[in-house]
Amino acid sequence: MNDEQQRLNKAKKEIEFIFDNRYSVKAPLGKGGMGEVYLVGSNDGTSLERAIKIIPKGRHPGQDIYAEIEALKKISSPGVPHIIEIKQNDDAVFIVQQYVKGKSLLKIVEENGKVPDETALLWMADVAKIIADVHREGFLHLDIKPDNIMIQENGRAQLIDFGVAQKIGERSTVHGLFGARRYTAPERLRGEPSDVRSDVFGYGATFYFVVTGKRPPKILPDDQTPIITMKRELERVQSPVIRLVLQNCISFNPDRRHQNFQDIYLALCQREQYVQALNNVEKKRKLRFYRIIALFAAGAVLIAGGFIQMNTARNNTYKSLISQGDAYVADNRLNKAKRCYQSAIKLKKNEAAGYQGLYETYTEKEEYDKVISGIETLFNNNSHLNESAELHYLLGNAYYEKGKYSLAESQLHEAIQIKPMLEEHLVLGLTYCAEGEYDKAQDVIQDLRKAGDNTDGADYLSGQISAKQDDQAAAISSFKQVINETKNQNLKQRAILSLAKLYRDRKSYDDEIGVLESAQRDDAFANNIAIRELLGEAYYYAAENGSAAYYQKAVAQYRALLDSGFSSVTTYRNLAVCYQEAGNYSQAETTLNQMIAAYPDDYNGYMLRCFLILKEEENKPQDDRDYSRFETNYNRMMQRAGSEQDSNIAVLEARYEELQEDGWL
Repeated sequence: MNDEQQRLNKAKKEIEFIFDNRYSVKAPLGKGGMGEVYLVGSNDGTSLERAIKIIPKGRHPGQDIYAEIEALKKISSPGVPHIIEIKQNDDAVFIVQQYVKGKSLLKIVEENGKVPDETALLWMADVAKIIADVHREGFLHLDIKPDNIMIQENGRAQLIDFGVAQKIGERSTVHGLFGARRYTAPERLRGEPSDVRSDVFGYGATFYFVVTGKRPPKILPDDQTPIITMKRELERVQSPVIRLVLQNCISFNPDRRHQNFQDIYLALCQREQYVQALNNVEKKRKLRFYRIIALFAAGAVLIAGGFIQMNTARNNTYKSLISQGDAYVADNRLNKAKRCYQSAIKLKKNEAAGYQGLYETYTEKEEYDKVISGIETLFNNNSHLNESAELHYLLGNAYYEKGKYSLAESQLHEAIQIKPMLEEHLVLGLTYCAEGEYDKAQDVIQDLRKAGDNTDGADYLSGQISAKQDDQAAAISSFKQVINETKNQNLKQRAILSLAKLYRDRKSYDDEIGVLESAQRDDAFANNIAIRELLGEAYYYAAENGSAAYYQKAVAQYRALLDSGFSSVTTYRNLAVCYQEAGNYSQAETTLNQMIAAYPDDYNGYMLRCFLILKEEENKPQDDRDYSRFETNYNRMMQRAGSEQDSNIAVLEARYEELQEDGWL
């Protein structure tokens, strides 16, 4: 007799004994972390079927095994099975519940593949309404997953298994009791208190499974990569309203999710109006995604016998813009991301999320002056936004990148006081390193080690201190250790870039290229802007030092940067020089035209054009040379350069004088 048969026989005896032979066990229905469930029939001649859940006592020390009983007793929603009776002995609690006939969403998808969008919308709208009822009664479910949602024979949903439920506002005393990892919100995995938004994430991950037929990747506490993967997969979903709702459910940041299930239910119910708005827009081909949502947000929409209030539609529109902007950032489509965030800000000028997204985009584009001037203005004009840890961090990071370390330190301390996070501590530690205050940097390292789960952050800062103190071997060792061991993708990126720059300082270009090429082969960094930019520079410098074949590789990286919406004077300059050195003068000219159009007040475009014209003319026979274009661009360069000290300008000044003396100008 195997273990399963032994458990079944034991359960039969226990149930028959404790319920005085009123129930007969027919079959096991399932088992989980909190107990086992059996299908039973009534022996009173009525042929009624029930489900009996057996919860062993003492299996999870500190866990209140009566929480499920309390929740099921108080929740009156028709979508939650009600309790018939309860018995207990010294070893376990026996809960007799209404038996839900049907199949779980897990079984349905496993047997039939992904669910058609229209069917999924009906089912998941039903689920949203049930969870809204559960929350209204004051409980969190905290284990929403496909196994725990049953579709009955009449097509209606039921939410089962409240084994880890808890009252809203209470914090679990059981460390590590999360439910299914693939459906658990990141903040729960970090051990932070749960709230309604934790259930929103589980619901979104479940919805994702239903409409894609794919299990969500394992969620990580401090890494957005699994969520980015899910959002990319959602682009294949045909229904626009499903994409909208799910993007606002599975966001890494709880503040960017739907904040309650009433909003989710209403969004799902307005699908017909949404699709009509989408079709109208696509026919006109005039407006992008954020305009689509604005069409139905502009007026009240009839739903479930009433009208959606304007503020609900406005909230949904705002959230969708933020979520779409996040998706664009994940795909490195920065210009599109910026437009989404700017449109969100117009809707809600006092909300931090739109500004945070916008200035994260500027940070990705290394436009730190815009970050500084923009956030400083926000703080001066809106005291409410001063409460955003993310904005203080972005401002502190921008000051750090600009070398204004005392200002960076002030903003980072402010961010840490509001909401201590690894990134804020890292940049604060880097600020101390840059100022040579290594004792303070060591204090940050100690704080990170005390936190227990941030030891890789401490290792990274140790590497930075070693690099600053010219102990390159120790720095390389620390950075490699972080790259190999950390599960935090942001920290891994920092370590990759720091190691590459360390090799750059040593002029070990092949080593630098090796590190960056290896990173780019990782799906998480395949389109990463910072890595792509540094790799382009590495190819560029390697080419300048004798490996001319690298020019074409550099060109590919710089072109990809520009195509993604990232641009800077340096990007254009290096791309133009690569084209020129490879002998492709027409492409060099085109690139410089684009550079001047993008940065008309910068002298660099005209300066590079002067060098290009000189090279082109000097490759011609003397009688065919014409330096008039050189003179025009030289004058424009000088007008914009002002008092700029640039050795290249000095070279061109000398060349200009030579051409005058020789009668060419």
